[in-house]
Amino acid sequence: MSRPRPTLAEGLYRIVVGCLLALIASTVLIGVVFFALDYDSDLAGRVFGSACLSVLAFGVFVATGTVLRRRRVRPAMVISIASTIIGTTGAFLVIWYESTLTWSTQERVIQIAITLLILGVALAHTGIFSLIRTHSRLLFWVKSATTVCLWGAGTALVLTFWLADLMGSMRVFMALVITSGLLSLATLVGTVVVPLAAVSQANRETDPVESVASRLTIRLECPDCGTRQTLGTGAVRCVSCRASLLIEVEEPRCKCGYLFYRLVGDQCPECGRAIPPEERWAGLGGEAADPVVGDPR
Repeated sequence: MSRPRPTLAEGLYRIVVGCLLALIASTVLIGVVFFALDYDSDLAGRVFGSACLSVLAFGVFVATGTVLRRRRVRPAMVISIASTIIGTTGAFLVIWYESTLTWSTQERVIQIAITLLILGVALAHTGIFSLIRTHSRLLFWVKSATTVCLWGAGTALVLTFWLADLMGSMRVFMALVITSGLLSLATLVGTVVVPLAAVSQANRETDPVESVASRLTIRLECPDCGTRQTLGTGAVRCVSCRASLLIEVEEPRCKCGYLFYRLVGDQCPECGRAIPPEERWAGLGGEAADPVVGDPR
């Protein structure tokens, strides 16, 4: 069967991802070349700064695109994209047309650009974190604390740039800088730890036993494009829009972990716990099946 053509949104998403990867490679290459040649010039700084800014912007676009594909927090993601575009444009204006702008104009444009970029990054980060499934209360609180630290760091940075001229005390300025630095560090740690911990917990909770679920195929409708199709269980993709889907089938198990599949009887053979009537095997078509010899696990 031939692979269906990707939708316009899917094609744009792939283009943005490709541009992000190309920009990252180009930025690293530019930095290595300038550092190796000890090339110190205003043009080199502008090129490298523009490359880093482009990586940041396209990173936000990839993150928001990922969230939008799951149809989550759409208004926030639209605001994130718009803020990033406007903020990036303002930053490019200061980088390349610095000589044509007065100092007060440069300062105001930088303040607005940084504020919008921080807003765009914070919204994109929050959207990505909303997709992470937490399997424990502790991980949920760590995830929530990371989001709070992110917004706290962004707020402190914005206040630093906007109130720098109004601060009469250097202590207040340094307090904001230190606060934003510590909160940014906490955000970075949480951004790395939370996804890794979520994946680790999901792997530990994944049932290693294959029984009915591993051989099931389910007729369903894609929640993104509406295409009806037959898919297996586990991590799969829609045959039309290629959206990622996770199909899980819950099977009755005892609290000790013993699988009730094809088990005839009213008592768990491993721990002796009584099996609730709704979890007892009734066989195919409502008829009782022959007892399974040995451990079904």
